[in-house]
Amino acid sequence: MRLYLADDSASPLLARLLTQAGHDVLLPTDTGLSGAKDPGHLTYAIRASRILFSGNYRDFELLHELVLAA
Repeated sequence: MRLYLADDSASPLLARLLTQAGHDVLLPTDTGLSGAKDPGHLTYAIRASRILFSGNYRDFELLHELVLAA
């Protein structure tokens, strides 16, 4: 899977384990988006055809609803 870990999930250990399991993993530091707001992370993931991995479900729930409505 092509994954993008949002800031709250961008653990180097998690990224390494996912990479060792065969996944293509990017962190915000890899893309210049470290510290970006949630819409920036979601926009990047969509444009890069990556699955966004985030533990910040409360913020992303509203963004998910917006994407579904669009």
